[in-house]
Amino acid sequence: HWATYASRGSLTPDEVLRVAQGPNEEGWNEFEATLIGMADEFFRNSSITDVTWDRLSQEYDLYNLADAVVTVAEITAQAILFNALGIQPDDDTTERLPTTSVGYRLVVPDREPPLSVPRIDPVEGDGLRVSRTLRRHPELAEQWNVNDRYVLDPEKSRLIPHDRELLILRTGWNAQAVYEWAKHVGSVGRARDHGLEPLWIAQGADASGWNDNELNLIAAANEMYRDTTISDATWQALSEQYDAHQMMSIAWSTARYRRVSMTLNALGVQPLPDDERFPVLEGY
Repeated sequence: HWATYASRGSLTPDEVLRVAQGPNEEGWNEFEATLIGMADEFFRNSSITDVTWDRLSQEYDLYNLADAVVTVAEITAQAILFNALGIQPDDDTTERLPTTSVGYRLVVPDREPPLSVPRIDPVEGDGLRVSRTLRRHPELAEQWNVNDRYVLDPEKSRLIPHDRELLILRTGWNAQAVYEWAKHVGSVGRARDHGLEPLWIAQGADASGWNDNELNLIAAANEMYRDTTISDATWQALSEQYDAHQMMSIAWSTARYRRVSMTLNALGVQPLPDDERFPVLEGY
């Protein structure tokens, strides 16, 4: 991903290097530093602090803010997908990650609690709040829904609903996306109808009732969130149960719902009053 965008972008070689060095590097103006810092904290925390949002709002209108949010969420999803699948840079790209000259580090604020009010209000009318929120930016809403049914259609993904919802909900838990959790425990994903206990998903590998395959799916979701890839050991274990098409669907489902969870968090999309929220975990 770095190779593709660094080679195509309008940034100078020095600016590309400074992007890797981060928001505190000399040479950025205040807004540029805020924007790069937003990308860092949004990637790591799957949310954006009020301070950062307020700073961006001083320069950006609603469309700009939504575009910035979805750009980082989309690139995060693509990056972790490409990493998990081991996709290599194209032959015509010349830039590579400056790993020999820049140490990888992220310095970000602590994750704040989930928002209790929306940052962008949904339009009035019928439909899910996420769809009505995105319709504040019609062009973005149109692009958001491209290929939106692939993950949720077992004939396309070749994943049974149980496995799909386990990946989605574990990703939503890792991202602390309350709306995502509520909808996939409830009306959209119907987790319990597919034999899943939401409390166990929140507990992850600590829950005692999982079989080995379920634990491997949880590991894949955790690793893609934490490490931006799937480890060789987890990939090999899953490959004993799933074919190449299904393995790609495992990675894509997890990446897509990282994107969705990040966007929901940043825009403050709120669950309905009677939606099921996160379980309270004891002993953690």
